[in-house]
Amino acid sequence: MSYGSNNKNSGLGRVLFGFVVSLICFGVFAYLFFMSKGMNPVDKTIVQLSQIAVLVGIFFLVLTFGHALPAYIAGKKSKGGTQATDPRDIFVEANMRRALEKYIPDGETMLAGIHAAVKESSVTCAFKDCVLTEDELLPEANGEIVTVSKTKYSMYDLYISVTQNYFIVADCQENRYMYEFDKKPVKSLDEIELVTEAIRLRDVGKCFRLEDIQSCDVKKGMAGSLNCVLKMKNGSYFKLILPKTGGIGGGMPNHEKYRDDIVACLSARAR
Repeated sequence: MSYGSNNKNSGLGRVLFGFVVSLICFGVFAYLFFMSKGMNPVDKTIVQLSQIAVLVGIFFLVLTFGHALPAYIAGKKSKGGTQATDPRDIFVEANMRRALEKYIPDGETMLAGIHAAVKESSVTCAFKDCVLTEDELLPEANGEIVTVSKTKYSMYDLYISVTQNYFIVADCQENRYMYEFDKKPVKSLDEIELVTEAIRLRDVGKCFRLEDIQSCDVKKGMAGSLNCVLKMKNGSYFKLILPKTGGIGGGMPNHEKYRDDIVACLSARAR
């Protein structure tokens, strides 16, 4: 908490300093301008000093605006990253938690959650005692076994998190996926989920057991980001870009720490 307070104080100090310097420079220009009135010809030294004063004033004014803009955005987006002023803003912790908590199993607690960019993903899940409709799976005793493959090959935004025993994902915004269906048995009955209530296809592939992780390959990316290829034992995978920060404006102040916690957790389970 004290670290965030110091950052805010130092940022405000830079804004005030730049604004004061700008006023001084424009004041010097005004003084030289009025002092030179009536001079014929005007002293070249006064002209040069006036130009320098104006340029320095403009420079510090632009610098001040550059420091003030992120603070303004932060104020519009959230209060400390916990209260969302816009439910459509994907770079706010409150919105992220709301999206992820829908898929967390009972008895589990979110330990860390972040925003990630996904280059490509493919998820395969199997269900039994169900009937497939246009957009959901409905429970039916002695129904079919349906394998759902859900893929997306274009870049999109995703929330990811870990609990004590699960890896959870949730869409930041509504996405379109390519679905494929197969009505044949899978390798193990343990991999088949019993359908006891209606499951929307868009909610398939949101929750994975940490013990089902096969590999987690992490490499350094650009601007402090990490490239992570996460593979599951059943063939599901995510090709992720994990940025160092969660957007601009301070809506996700714990992003870097949570990112490192998630990577450590996934890497440890893959060993």
